[in-house]
Amino acid sequence: MAFPVLDIDEFLDFSDKGEHVIIDARSESEFAHAHIPGAINIPILNDEERKLVGTEYKQKGKDAAVQLGFRLVGPRFHEIITDTISKAEKNNLLLYCWRGGMRSNILGWLLSINGFRVKLLSGGYKSFLIS
Repeated sequence: MAFPVLDIDEFLDFSDKGEHVIIDARSESEFAHAHIPGAINIPILNDEERKLVGTEYKQKGKDAAVQLGFRLVGPRFHEIITDTISKAEKNNLLLYCWRGGMRSNILGWLLSINGFRVKLLSGGYKSFLIS
C-alpha cells in the first residue's frame, strides 16, 4: 500500500497544524534517546526484536529478516492497533522510523487498514536530524 510521503518541511508543516498525531515507529530506546518533538512512541519492533532482526539481516539477508520481523510482530498487531487508538486522539497520523523505510511502512500499512489516515516522513528521523 502506498502512502503519501512527505519531505521534512512538509512533515513539520503538517505537525504544526495540530491535525495529526506524530508517531515514532522506532524502538523504545531509540525514542528515549531522541525523537521529533511532540511524537509518541509506538514501536513496531521493540529493542530485543530489533536486535534479532538486525542479526538475521546481517547473517541471512533482507528476505529472512523481513520474515522474522513479521513472525515476531504479527502476534502483537492487535496490541499495536489498540495502543494507537488509546494514544492517538485523531485519525490523521504522521509516521516515521529511522530512515523512513520498513518499520514506518509496516506500521502505516497496519494502521491504514484499521481506518487511520497515514503520511510518512521521507528519510525518517535521519532527515529531521540534518534539517
